[in-house]
Amino acid sequence: TSALLLSAIINSEAGNFRASQSALEQAMSVDYEIRKNPMFLLTRAKLDKAAGNDKKALENLEACFKLPGVKDRSKKKKKKNSLMDFGEDERCEVFILLINLYTKLSRPEEARKILKLSIIEFNGTEQEVKIILTNSEMSLKQGELQKALNMLKKINKDSPHFKIAKMRMADIYLEQLMDRRHYRKCYNDILEVEKSAENYRLSAEAMMKIQEPEEAIKYYEQALQLSDEGSLIREIGNALVMTHDYQRAIAYYENTLRVDPSQYKLREDLGRLYLKLKSFKEATKVLDDGI
Repeated sequence: TSALLLSAIINSEAGNFRASQSALEQAMSVDYEIRKNPMFLLTRAKLDKAAGNDKKALENLEACFKLPGVKDRSKKKKKKNSLMDFGEDERCEVFILLINLYTKLSRPEEARKILKLSIIEFNGTEQEVKIILTNSEMSLKQGELQKALNMLKKINKDSPHFKIAKMRMADIYLEQLMDRRHYRKCYNDILEVEKSAENYRLSAEAMMKIQEPEEAIKYYEQALQLSDEGSLIREIGNALVMTHDYQRAIAYYENTLRVDPSQYKLREDLGRLYLKLKSFKEATKVLDDGI
């Protein structure tokens, strides 16, 4: 039974929902009492949610929530079988899914009740940040922008969720408050914590979103110094085209194609740029060279 439940969990996380459902059904046919196992109910709820059956998912989550040790960790019973273990991450997931589903199904009072309890239950734990993120999302949906921002600001630089918190803050500043200065600062804060190729690229994409290609190019170039990923050249070229710095874009494309002639997407971009500039001979040549 434990092996079947584990198979269901693995397949569910991998997106193989049909295989996960089959494993759950097999587990239940072997041991009908497994319906009272929190991992079984959580997995079943996630499958129902993935299938768009929110009401059924909520029923399973509510049943899970009532089990000993889920709503209140002090009542948790120790199990010898580690495969059936229901830890704090799983408890937190139940709380968050309940909050989201109650909100989605227009049951705000119940959502707020679970949220208040989750703040108490996970205060000072590793899972607290996930509750803060959920709380901020709920405040945002209710139009309480400043409250949402204040919650996200509580997530410090040492948290693995710091980047996503800053990105959510950036979205609020840009899309809700039209505040480009604080939008930029959010991405600067991300780079202060880690100057990685991924974060430079993220910052570049953020600048492209607000039509600042010159700023984006600086970040793309920094990313390129830390990574040899060919697609970065393509993105730099696209940004240069936006600034109408066509010769510099062409130089970027041609230099990369000399090093790696097999980058066909890049070749197509260069061909389109030559076509835009009515340089038909060069456009034909760059495409023919790739055949």
